[in-house]
Amino acid sequence: VALVVAVSVLAAVVFVARAEKVYQADADLLVTPIPRSNTNLFGFGLVSESGDPTRDAETVAQLITTPAVALRVRENLGLEESARSLENRVVARPVAQSSIVTVTASANDPDLAARLANAFGQAAIVVRTERLHRLVANVIPQLRRQLNGLPESDATSRASLSTKLQDLETLRVLPDPTLHFENQAVAPSSAVAPRPVLSIAAAFVAALVLGIGAVLAWHLLDARIIREEQ
Repeated sequence: VALVVAVSVLAAVVFVARAEKVYQADADLLVTPIPRSNTNLFGFGLVSESGDPTRDAETVAQLITTPAVALRVRENLGLEESARSLENRVVARPVAQSSIVTVTASANDPDLAARLANAFGQAAIVVRTERLHRLVANVIPQLRRQLNGLPESDATSRASLSTKLQDLETLRVLPDPTLHFENQAVAPSSAVAPRPVLSIAAAFVAALVLGIGAVLAWHLLDARIIREEQ
């Protein structure tokens, strides 16, 4: 038992000493869904109000760690690492019962972890904004033609189309109104892995259980007669 514990603890010490440190940094995005009453903005990929802030945040979280966003981050930061590898470094999770999405990036360098978290948050907004502007740009000419084709006597329809056209004209020059960068990530001061005390303690307990179990199994399986009573 002592030998198994000693070897396991020594192996844990060597692992902790040689393992690369992993740092994590968090950036926060605020989700502001489009109200249900604003039907003029439906159909453009914007997050619509569902009545449950958590569900709205979950929807946005799935749109942050995408290949398009990772590729934009790679270009913006000038990294040689592949977009897929960068995507695997980042996790986006909604904060419970809120409209906040936390973007967590992991790296072996604290500054890089903060840069990745911020870059993914910013790139997600840019990618979604570009998509939004493309959709709006395609719809605006159609609305103008419809407006020009309406008779002057149809004041109600003309007013409705004019309002929608004004909303889209405004939307074409603004970023995605449903996503806002709330808190910038800062370089962490300590690593999240490896954890020396936890790793060594876990190795000690596991080795102790394994050693004692091996001794008990050996005694149970030993067929030799040791005592006179046997």
